[in-house]
Amino acid sequence: MFGHKRKIFLIVCVVFVAALFSGFKTLANTAFTYKQPIVGPDIYVDIYNPDKAYNGTALFADYHKPERPRIIEVNMRGEIVWEYLLPVYLREYIHPGFDVELLPNNNILFVAPRKGVYEINRDGKIVWSYEDEKISHNADRLPNGNTLIVERIKIFEVIPDGEVVWQLRVRGVSGTKRDFEKFFYKAERISPH
Repeated sequence: MFGHKRKIFLIVCVVFVAALFSGFKTLANTAFTYKQPIVGPDIYVDIYNPDKAYNGTALFADYHKPERPRIIEVNMRGEIVWEYLLPVYLREYIHPGFDVELLPNNNILFVAPRKGVYEINRDGKIVWSYEDEKISHNADRLPNGNTLIVERIKIFEVIPDGEVVWQLRVRGVSGTKRDFEKFFYKAERISPH
Protein backbone atom coordinates (compact mmCIF):
# COMPACT_ATOMS: atom_id res chain seq x y z
CA MET A 1 0.00 0.00 0.00
CA PHE A 2 2.73 2.50 0.95
CA GLY A 3 4.98 1.38 -1.91
CA HIS A 4 2.83 3.13 -4.53
CA LYS A 5 2.65 6.41 -2.51
CA ARG A 6 6.38 6.28 -1.87
CA LYS A 7 7.08 5.85 -5.58
CA ILE A 8 4.84 8.86 -6.41
CA PHE A 9 6.57 10.92 -3.69
CA LEU A 10 10.01 10.04 -5.12
CA ILE A 11 8.93 10.97 -8.65
CA VAL A 12 7.60 14.34 -7.43
CA CYS A 13 10.90 14.99 -5.60
CA VAL A 14 12.97 14.11 -8.67
CA VAL A 15 10.85 16.39 -10.89
CA PHE A 16 11.12 19.24 -8.36
CA VAL A 17 14.90 18.94 -8.05
CA ALA A 18 15.31 18.67 -11.83
CA ALA A 19 13.18 21.80 -12.27
CA LEU A 20 15.31 23.70 -9.77
CA PHE A 21 18.56 22.80 -11.51
CA SER A 22 17.21 23.40 -15.02
CA GLY A 23 16.37 27.02 -14.27
CA PHE A 24 12.59 26.52 -14.21
CA LYS A 25 11.42 30.07 -13.48
CA THR A 26 8.44 29.38 -11.22
CA LEU A 27 10.11 27.04 -8.73
CA ALA A 28 13.45 28.71 -7.97
CA ASN A 29 13.96 32.30 -6.87
CA THR A 30 17.40 33.28 -8.13
CA ALA A 31 17.65 36.79 -6.62
CA PHE A 32 18.81 37.48 -3.07
CA THR A 33 18.85 40.70 -1.06
CA TYR A 34 21.09 40.27 1.95
CA LYS A 35 20.02 41.95 5.20
CA GLN A 36 23.64 41.71 6.27
CA PRO A 37 26.05 42.10 3.35
CA ILE A 38 28.11 38.99 2.69
CA VAL A 39 31.76 38.67 1.80
CA GLY A 40 32.23 36.93 -1.53
CA PRO A 41 35.08 34.41 -1.46
CA ASP A 42 36.28 35.41 -4.92
CA ILE A 43 36.01 39.23 -5.02
CA TYR A 44 37.57 41.88 -2.80
CA VAL A 45 38.36 45.60 -2.61
CA ASP A 46 42.10 46.28 -2.55
CA ILE A 47 41.97 50.09 -2.79
CA TYR A 48 39.43 52.30 -1.02
CA ASN A 49 39.98 55.93 -0.08
CA PRO A 50 36.67 57.01 1.52
CA ASP A 51 37.67 60.69 1.41
CA LYS A 52 37.99 60.64 -2.39
CA ALA A 53 35.79 57.78 -3.63
CA TYR A 54 32.16 58.42 -4.57
CA ASN A 55 30.10 56.57 -1.94
CA GLY A 56 27.53 54.08 -3.19
CA THR A 57 27.19 50.57 -4.51
CA ALA A 58 28.39 49.04 -7.78
CA LEU A 59 26.17 46.83 -9.95
CA PHE A 60 27.90 44.61 -12.50
CA ALA A 61 27.85 41.36 -14.43
CA ASP A 62 30.11 38.79 -12.79
CA TYR A 63 30.98 35.86 -15.05
CA HIS A 64 34.49 34.95 -14.01
CA LYS A 65 33.04 31.57 -12.97
CA PRO A 66 31.22 30.34 -16.09
CA GLU A 67 29.27 27.76 -14.11
CA ARG A 68 27.81 30.53 -11.91
CA PRO A 69 27.21 33.73 -13.92
CA ARG A 70 25.41 36.36 -11.91
CA ILE A 71 24.64 40.03 -11.53
CA ILE A 72 25.84 41.42 -8.22
CA GLU A 73 25.66 44.67 -6.31
CA VAL A 74 28.48 45.35 -3.87
CA ASN A 75 29.06 48.06 -1.29
CA MET A 76 32.25 50.09 -0.97
CA ARG A 77 33.90 47.33 1.08
CA GLY A 78 33.21 44.77 -1.67
CA GLU A 79 30.50 42.99 0.30
CA ILE A 80 27.60 41.62 -1.72
CA VAL A 81 24.30 43.32 -0.88
CA TRP A 82 22.25 41.82 -3.75
CA GLU A 83 22.76 39.13 -6.35
CA TYR A 84 20.89 37.47 -9.19
CA LEU A 85 22.03 34.06 -10.39
CA LEU A 86 21.25 33.60 -14.07
CA PRO A 87 18.83 30.77 -14.78
CA VAL A 88 20.43 27.73 -16.39
CA TYR A 89 18.76 28.40 -19.75
CA LEU A 90 20.59 31.79 -19.99
CA ARG A 91 24.04 30.75 -18.73
CA GLU A 92 25.49 29.95 -22.15
CA TYR A 93 24.68 33.50 -23.32
CA ILE A 94 27.07 35.56 -21.21
CA HIS A 95 30.17 36.07 -23.29
CA PRO A 96 31.11 38.38 -24.81
CA GLY A 97 29.06 41.38 -23.79
CA PHE A 98 27.02 40.48 -20.71
CA ASP A 99 25.80 44.06 -20.03
CA VAL A 100 23.92 45.35 -16.97
CA GLU A 101 22.10 48.61 -16.25
CA LEU A 102 20.17 49.82 -13.20
CA LEU A 103 16.86 51.37 -14.23
CA PRO A 104 15.15 54.35 -12.51
CA ASN A 105 12.43 52.00 -11.18
CA ASN A 106 15.17 49.95 -9.40
CA ASN A 107 14.80 47.07 -11.86
CA ILE A 108 17.80 45.78 -13.77
CA LEU A 109 18.17 45.61 -17.55
CA PHE A 110 20.70 43.10 -18.87
CA VAL A 111 21.88 41.71 -22.19
CA ALA A 112 22.43 38.01 -22.72
CA PRO A 113 24.41 38.07 -26.02
CA ARG A 114 22.95 35.87 -28.77
CA LYS A 115 19.76 35.47 -26.71
CA GLY A 116 18.10 38.79 -25.82
CA VAL A 117 17.56 41.72 -23.49
CA TYR A 118 15.84 41.16 -20.14
CA GLU A 119 14.47 43.35 -17.38
CA ILE A 120 14.22 41.78 -13.95
CA ASN A 121 12.87 43.14 -10.69
CA ARG A 122 14.80 42.83 -7.42
CA ASP A 123 13.05 39.52 -6.73
CA GLY A 124 14.60 38.08 -9.91
CA LYS A 125 11.34 37.93 -11.87
CA ILE A 126 11.66 38.69 -15.58
CA VAL A 127 9.20 41.53 -16.15
CA TRP A 128 10.13 42.35 -19.77
CA SER A 129 12.21 40.78 -22.51
CA TYR A 130 13.13 41.17 -26.15
CA GLU A 131 14.64 37.99 -27.54
CA ASP A 132 16.75 37.92 -30.70
CA GLU A 133 19.81 35.72 -31.36
CA LYS A 134 21.61 38.59 -33.10
CA ILE A 135 21.75 40.88 -30.06
CA SER A 136 25.40 41.38 -29.26
CA HIS A 137 26.20 43.26 -26.08
CA ASN A 138 24.52 46.59 -25.34
CA ALA A 139 21.06 47.87 -24.45
CA ASP A 140 19.86 51.03 -22.72
CA ARG A 141 16.43 51.98 -21.43
CA LEU A 142 15.42 55.37 -22.76
CA PRO A 143 13.56 58.05 -20.77
CA ASN A 144 10.34 57.34 -22.74
CA GLY A 145 10.39 53.65 -21.71
CA ASN A 146 11.69 52.33 -25.04
CA THR A 147 14.92 50.34 -25.27
CA LEU A 148 17.92 51.09 -27.51
CA ILE A 149 19.66 47.85 -28.55
CA VAL A 150 22.94 47.11 -30.36
CA GLU A 151 22.93 44.13 -32.70
CA ARG A 152 26.33 43.85 -34.45
CA ILE A 153 25.52 45.75 -37.68
CA LYS A 154 22.49 47.68 -36.50
CA ILE A 155 21.28 49.84 -33.65
CA PHE A 156 17.54 49.94 -33.07
CA GLU A 157 14.87 51.16 -30.68
CA VAL A 158 11.94 49.00 -29.53
CA ILE A 159 8.81 50.01 -27.66
CA PRO A 160 7.70 47.87 -24.69
CA ASP A 161 5.63 45.53 -26.89
CA GLY A 162 8.71 44.79 -29.07
CA GLU A 163 7.86 46.87 -32.15
CA VAL A 164 10.94 48.43 -33.77
CA VAL A 165 10.35 52.20 -34.13
CA TRP A 166 13.84 53.31 -35.24
CA GLN A 167 16.79 51.50 -36.79
CA LEU A 168 20.27 52.35 -38.08
CA ARG A 169 22.32 49.91 -40.19
CA VAL A 170 25.82 49.70 -41.66
CA ARG A 171 26.04 49.38 -45.45
CA GLY A 172 28.23 46.68 -46.97
CA VAL A 173 28.88 44.74 -43.75
CA SER A 174 27.71 41.15 -43.46
CA GLY A 175 27.60 40.67 -39.71
CA THR A 176 29.85 37.61 -39.87
CA LYS A 177 33.08 37.16 -37.93
CA ARG A 178 34.95 38.27 -41.06
CA ASP A 179 33.55 41.79 -40.46
CA PHE A 180 34.05 41.70 -36.68
CA GLU A 181 36.08 44.93 -36.56
CA LYS A 182 33.22 46.77 -38.33
CA PHE A 183 30.50 45.94 -35.76
CA PHE A 184 28.71 48.40 -33.51
CA TYR A 185 29.63 47.91 -29.85
CA LYS A 186 27.92 50.63 -27.83
CA ALA A 187 25.23 53.23 -28.42
CA GLU A 188 23.79 56.03 -26.30
CA ARG A 189 20.72 58.09 -27.14
CA ILE A 190 21.35 61.78 -26.42
CA SER A 191 18.42 64.10 -25.77
CA PRO A 192 18.06 67.05 -28.17
CA HIS A 193 19.73 70.27 -27.06
